[in-house]
Amino acid sequence: MNIADAEALLATAVPRHAGDWADIGAGHGTFSRALARRLEVGSRIYAVDRDRAAIAALGRLAFDGIEVIPVSGDFTRPLKLAGVGVSQLSGMLFANALHVVANPQVVG
Repeated sequence: MNIADAEALLATAVPRHAGDWADIGAGHGTFSRALARRLEVGSRIYAVDRDRAAIAALGRLAFDGIEVIPVSGDFTRPLKLAGVGVSQLSGMLFANALHVVANPQVVG
């Protein structure tokens, strides 16, 4: 999937305004990039993945006024995002996450 396809999928689900989002299972960042294209200046995207090399590369991306914060973590366990509580997020994106979990019904 390319970034334009990912952005089209997000078009009706992600409003075009500033906010803090978590991209859970960010991998190499297709959906993080698409999310960055939809969000306004001042937004933050927490790119969460257990692949440290993938999220380290995302931390080097530059978006106009949008901060990407790489987070090494496995969302099947307790996970904290520095500086934000879950109730403070504008949204969470699980586009490329649950299909790699052995027992996705226990994630909650």
